Amino acid sequence: MHVVVLALSLLSAPPAGAELELWKTFRGEFLTITPGTAPFPAELVVGADAAAGKPGATIRFTKPFMIAKYEVPQNLWEAAMGANPSKWKGPRNSVEMLNFDEAVQFCT
Repeated sequence: MHVVVLALSLLSAPPAGAELELWKTFRGEFLTITPGTAPFPAELVVGADAAAGKPGATIRFTKPFMIAKYEVPQNLWEAAMGANPSKWKGPRNSVEMLNFDEAVQFCT
């Protein structure tokens, strides 16, 4: 599972040195999504299946939000979480081998 971070909150202890530079780099890679402006729709339908008679669910975006341009790299995960669960190690490789609860803990 790859993690896409929608927002970052403050860390319990402020980062310093190389760790601070890593956080600045990651923060600089966020994109602002403004629903209703090209190419981002203000609403979309997911899960529709005409053949099965499923209408799908409409999702409406009412406010701009930010999203990471890239998946969370292992070096950032390790700086925040203290360990790296990934099988395919590499500092700029995407973190993997984590569960939903760990992803939520990272975002918090």
